[in-house]
Amino acid sequence: MSDMYNNPVQRGFFPDPSVVRVGDDYYMANSTFQYFPAIAISHSKDMIHWHVIGHAITDSEELDLRDIKDSHGIWAPDINYVDGKFIIMATLRLNGDGKRDNNVLRRQLVVTSDKPEGPYSKPAWLEVDNIDPSLFVDDDGKKYLLISPGINLLPLSDDNSVKLANVTLHFNAPSELQSYNPTIGIQELTLKNINTGETTSVVKPGTRVTTSNASITVSVPEGLYTISMEGSLSYKLNDEMVYTKMRAYQESVTFTEATGTSPLDVTGYVYNSSEEGGNFVIAEIFFTGSVTPEEKQYTGDKYFRIYNNSGDTLCADGLTIAESAFMTTSKYDYTPDIMNEAFSTKAIYRIPLGGKIMVPPGESLLLCDIGMDHTVANSNSFDLTKADFEWYDVSSNPSFEDTDTEVPNLEKIYCYTATIWGPHNRGFTSFALARLGDDENNQLSKEDYLKDYAYTYEYNMIIGGNVYPMSGDAYKIPNKWILDAVNLSVESEYVWNVTSPALDRGWTYCGKVNQDKTRYGKSVRRKVLSGKTLQDTNDSSVDFLPEQPADPYYKFHE
Repeated sequence: MSDMYNNPVQRGFFPDPSVVRVGDDYYMANSTFQYFPAIAISHSKDMIHWHVIGHAITDSEELDLRDIKDSHGIWAPDINYVDGKFIIMATLRLNGDGKRDNNVLRRQLVVTSDKPEGPYSKPAWLEVDNIDPSLFVDDDGKKYLLISPGINLLPLSDDNSVKLANVTLHFNAPSELQSYNPTIGIQELTLKNINTGETTSVVKPGTRVTTSNASITVSVPEGLYTISMEGSLSYKLNDEMVYTKMRAYQESVTFTEATGTSPLDVTGYVYNSSEEGGNFVIAEIFFTGSVTPEEKQYTGDKYFRIYNNSGDTLCADGLTIAESAFMTTSKYDYTPDIMNEAFSTKAIYRIPLGGKIMVPPGESLLLCDIGMDHTVANSNSFDLTKADFEWYDVSSNPSFEDTDTEVPNLEKIYCYTATIWGPHNRGFTSFALARLGDDENNQLSKEDYLKDYAYTYEYNMIIGGNVYPMSGDAYKIPNKWILDAVNLSVESEYVWNVTSPALDRGWTYCGKVNQDKTRYGKSVRRKVLSGKTLQDTNDSSVDFLPEQPADPYYKFHE
């Protein structure tokens, strides 16, 4: 045999080669795109002289490529030989033109055979929208499908197929609407694998499953998932049809091969975006505080921006800022669990009733800690003398007295501290914007609220294997009274959301790690959608810009 050879060593159409050596033989798999039979397999003794010995998929019922566009179809196969079997993985690139029943552009397949030329098994399909799958065998012999981008590993079963969980999801209307026999339309359902980051869309936008309690069965790789559903909801009220949007959301759901035996009930909630009516929203929260030029922590300049996100002038009387009783950085099984009915709070401050504070569309109110010119004491701070309201606390400790300024005071409904309140400066809690009643014309007095909405909870704290029963007292604000909510945390410390997903199914932050000193002087600020409308999808992860330079007079629009 000559040491010389000419490129190409294999003439013709053989793109994306993948080669495996078995003894003294070499086997190569190639992309075939929209052509059939699919995945050409060639053999060589010297890596120079090749000849085609078969194809991985030869049955057109297993792979229909008749409508596939040029350069779509089978991409980048990977061939391996493990435990006496040839294993081939590849990507099927779809058209993305609505002709297929799934909502991914690229599906993954796995076939196996005892012989390199085949026949190969029927393709096992994986609805993961990525490219370039390959085989990874761990030190313990367990096999995984590895796929880009990043290092995403999906376990394979003993027959070298992806371990799939067949899951039945029951989507139920909100409990308060069940008696109206509502109709649910599932428009988009996505399952996100928390471990791999892969997202599976199992219902194509525009496709509807309409039943009073919608059910759908999906097949996904085993793993830990977040469930998100977007849909419609209709029901009859006083002989008239009511049409609205519905969402459902559930975190940390484990799917295994055995899950199909236990259908999962997911209760949805009514959703109306601010673009379709709107109301007041939390536009900015400055909770981190500032530092002096000498790098000493400075307090008293924290603030909230409340924004009229509607097209009408709105009355702000009774708007209430409430801080969560629980932390986003530590989770306990609090009982009774009222999250889906109410927001648990430990600090509540309200714009006084009766003042007829009118806010035009696209304008905001500034609620601050101390309404003074803080730049006199700290050049890195702000002049808050133009704030609309300040929260003022009468302290029981002479060493921690608050400063009362000419800026009008918020009404203090309740606060857990006997001294001076301030939002947690690392963002370990969450905030709600609410009214203590159904609307501005129907609000409770401070006395009536405190009398009727107390909340006592219990939980177990486990330290060193020992269980310590605990309890606490707070207040609750019914979710139906809440206009907006924002979950805050620290990237490295986040554990859970302390609100119902109906209020906020995401979170935002200032600071990557605990005690991150770069957080000072930064706020979280809501994105501008268009014109005078701010983005409000009830998902703070996408609605807010984290770590923004704090600016109490920031212009959201020109």
